[in-house]
Amino acid sequence: MTDNSGSRFGLSVVNRALNRIPRRAEQNHADQLRETFLDSGVAAALDTVDHQVVFGRRGTGKTHALRYLESEVRERGDLAVYVDLRTVGSPQGLFVGEELSDAERAARLLVDTLSFVHDELLSNVIEDEYLMSDSNLINRLDQFADSISSLRVDGSVEISDSTSNRNSNTNGFGLSGTLSVAPSAQISGKTESTVEKSDEHKEVHIGAVRTSLNFRQISLSLRNLNSALYGKRLWLLLDEWISVPARLQPMLGEFLVRCVTPNPEFTVKIGAIEQQSNFRESVEGGIIGIELGRIFLQLLTLMNSWCSSRIPSAPFNFSRACCISI
Repeated sequence: MTDNSGSRFGLSVVNRALNRIPRRAEQNHADQLRETFLDSGVAAALDTVDHQVVFGRRGTGKTHALRYLESEVRERGDLAVYVDLRTVGSPQGLFVGEELSDAERAARLLVDTLSFVHDELLSNVIEDEYLMSDSNLINRLDQFADSISSLRVDGSVEISDSTSNRNSNTNGFGLSGTLSVAPSAQISGKTESTVEKSDEHKEVHIGAVRTSLNFRQISLSLRNLNSALYGKRLWLLLDEWISVPARLQPMLGEFLVRCVTPNPEFTVKIGAIEQQSNFRESVEGGIIGIELGRIFLQLLTLMNSWCSSRIPSAPFNFSRACCISI
C-alpha cells in the first residue's frame, strides 16, 4: 500500500534508504570505512608503535577506527592484519567445558590467531611478485607455520625396536670345451654373497593430542620473519576481544605478551569493552595476562561523543571524545 508521499507500510522513501545503510562497521568494506571515517584525532592517537587497548561501548567506533588504521598502515607500505576474534577458534576450544584445560583452550586460540596472521602474510606475498621470488622470506614463513603447529600426546607410549639379518650365498661352476684340430677348453666359476640387514623402530602413543607451544621458538620465528620483510612493521589489530571467553582472556593475553610483543617490529592493538574484559588474573604461582599501563602503554577510551555531537557541522573535540591514560 503506497500513499501520496511514496511511503509503503509506514516507511518513507528516505527511511527505506536509511535502512539499507549498514549500522555496524564490520558490515562495510574496508574502502568504504576509510572514505566515511571522520577523524577527530583518534587516528593520530592510534597511529603509534605502542601497544594499545581501545576501550569503548558498542557503537562508539572501535571497529571503524581499527579498520581505518589498517588502511592507513597499508597505504604507507607496512603490513596490517585485522583479526575479528569472533571468527577465531573452534567449538572444541571455546565451548568444550571441563574436557580441556583453560591453558589448552587458550593455546588453541593463539594458534588460530597466529595461523590467520600467517595466511594473511602469505596472501600479501603471493600478490607481490618481488616478495614471491624471495626464497628466504618463503622459508621464514614456513618456519613460522611450523612453530605454531607442534602437537604432543598426553598418555602412555609403547616403544618397540627390532633388528633382522639375512645372509645368502650362491656358488656356480661351469666347464665347456671344443674338439677340433685345435682343441680348447673353458672353465668358469661364480660366487655371490648377499647380506641384508634391517632395523625397525616403532612408537605407539596412546592418549589425548594437545597443542604444544614453545614461546621462545614462536618469538624467534616471528623475529626471523620480520627480518625478511625489508624493514616493514607488522600491525596486529585484534577486534572483539570480549568474544573470547572471560576465563581465557588472561591466558591469551599472556601468550601474546610472551610470543608477539617482545618483537620490536610488531605493534598490537586490541578493541575491547572495558566492563566485559578480563586482561589480568591471579593464578597459582603468580599473575598472568596483559598489564595495562605498562606493556600496553596507552588506554584509549572512546566515549559516546565519538559518535554524535550537539553541533553536527562542527568537528569533534578530541579531548571530549577520548581519554588517554599513560
